Amino acid sequence: MGQHDRRVARAILSRAALYARDWDTAYSTAESLLEQDGYLMSEGEFKSGFNDISNSEWIWGHPQTDDQSSPSYQFHYLDTTTPGSYYYSFNVDPYFKENYEDGDYRKEMINWGIDPGGDPKTAGLVWMRNSKFRFRNMDTLVADIILMRNAEVYLIAAEAGAHLGKPNALQRLNDVREARGAKPKSSSGEDLLEDIYLERRLELWGEGFGVVDIIRLQKSVERKEWPQTEADYVEYSWIDEDGVEHSRNIQPQGHRIVKFPDQSDFSANSKYYLFRITTPEELANKNLYKNHPRP
Repeated sequence: MGQHDRRVARAILSRAALYARDWDTAYSTAESLLEQDGYLMSEGEFKSGFNDISNSEWIWGHPQTDDQSSPSYQFHYLDTTTPGSYYYSFNVDPYFKENYEDGDYRKEMINWGIDPGGDPKTAGLVWMRNSKFRFRNMDTLVADIILMRNAEVYLIAAEAGAHLGKPNALQRLNDVREARGAKPKSSSGEDLLEDIYLERRLELWGEGFGVVDIIRLQKSVERKEWPQTEADYVEYSWIDEDGVEHSRNIQPQGHRIVKFPDQSDFSANSKYYLFRITTPEELANKNLYKNHPRP
């Protein structure tokens, strides 16, 4: 859906209510949406690139055409596994993959990789890459932009329902997990909430919820360096143009920044989680700091 309709409006309401901790509104609105249409995409659809607004799970997206595709530029950051992309910096924390269970097909999409189009015989580094986002058209580098989908609504219903003590809160979490090939959870209370928070990271990775959840849940970024010694190099395999398989050990690259810019440890409720007001906005809006001076 490229336009706002009643379903989009109700989905936005459920998200806003969750963020406002209005559990009753978040739960009832999410449940009414799922009663109307609770489709969760298949494995094939999930692995198809998150680039097509015709996907039946999408509630709201930004359609792109070959002659009207400026927002597709962001896919040059999201797509890190195909040669058509310009940038390959949108990578996965190497430790994050460990949160997915074997059998969960989302785990199969995260692997060490060199820059697409690079020479595996000479590449000096590999990064953990997720093939979740890929251009729909590799000739024109076009991809529709996902803004909201049913899996988020399931997890809104699960989280709000858990706070309200609703008996189907666990089932809403497991609806998503089972659709992805993961084993169902059996948790309750605070453990259930933590499982839901983690599932939001697993399911909605790359869709823009990470910093929002860190702020609203008063959590902290968690990072640690990946070992860089030669003993920790990973074996990278590839097949050449003649169909012959090769492999060699290559140095893996994880996070290089593991503290805040002031060199303090990551913590909850930090100013570094906030986006600053842009300079053009400050210059254009003379009354911006009329009531509240610029910090």
